Amino acid sequence: MINARVESLTERGIFRAALASRRCLVVIDGFYEWTRDKPRHTPHYVKRADGRPMALAGLWAGAGQLESCTIVTVPALPPVAKIHDRMPLVVSPDLFDEWLDPSRRTAADLARVLGAKLEGGGLTSYPVHPRVNRAAEDGPENIVPFELQRTLFG
Repeated sequence: MINARVESLTERGIFRAALASRRCLVVIDGFYEWTRDKPRHTPHYVKRADGRPMALAGLWAGAGQLESCTIVTVPALPPVAKIHDRMPLVVSPDLFDEWLDPSRRTAADLARVLGAKLEGGGLTSYPVHPRVNRAAEDGPENIVPFELQRTLFG
């Protein structure tokens, strides 16, 4: 599973177990979200306004050679709320230790992290080229601002 809704972490067994003992931080420069424009979807790159990396709340699982990770999501804050209704839970550096502390095993123990809001919005977003929809297209050009030329038919 790619995303774990913060609201259902304690309801689903797989997430409840990971929340208790398999939490991680996923460090990123930014992430993509898509608006649902017709006739196409427009990708947007979301990053910290100050350009610094950010850490997302993650849960991991492993069985033998198969290991996976899921990102905890929350209701979107501005500016992401204009693009999508959900976004990753961004953990501020002052809450890293709390999130990773193995003695904290329940949602109640982690309430400060799970309920945290990114201070002052702290994020910015802009449209990027639709090539990000293709797995083979992987490069720094995927985060360059892009304005799609609209035609008479969309």
